Amino acid sequence: LTVTNACGVNEYCQTITVTIPSWAVILDVGESMGVAGSTVAVPITVENLSNIVSLAGSLQLSDPFVGTITGLVPGAITPTYGAASNTFSFFEATGNGVPLNDGNILFYVAVDLIGNPGDEADLIIWNTPLAVEVGGIVNGIPTILQHVQLKGKVVIPHTATANGAIVTFE
Repeated sequence: LTVTNACGVNEYCQTITVTIPSWAVILDVGESMGVAGSTVAVPITVENLSNIVSLAGSLQLSDPFVGTITGLVPGAITPTYGAASNTFSFFEATGNGVPLNDGNILFYVAVDLIGNPGDEADLIIWNTPLAVEVGGIVNGIPTILQHVQLKGKVVIPHTATANGAIVTFE
């Protein structure tokens, strides 16, 4: 922390550790990479949620020159995607919820990569225009749950990996 005023500059440094409470639902955006012109599927996984009833929110790429969000691919749930605003929503109509385990992939975000080698962009679940909301079952009752979102990324690497037989001719 650096504070500056008429008396001068005062600086204070300290390492802090931030932990996520064990009761908070974690929405974890993964990482995917591919070449420009390809579409990658970025997984959205969940922790600390055994039964999902609803989910809503908005998606954003930190750099629109790296890629474009084009839709969602189902996983454990099949959310509806609003392309005009990059929003998503899911509602399990019976109220019984969809059973989950830690690490389950809720769905994938499809991103068309349009940048250059070396480019990358954060993929974020955020509250604008549609606020993030997670609904689960608590004591048999559908309930809105506290949650955190961890950002992910898409990457257009400088190099590629080739598998199989590689033949060169001179």
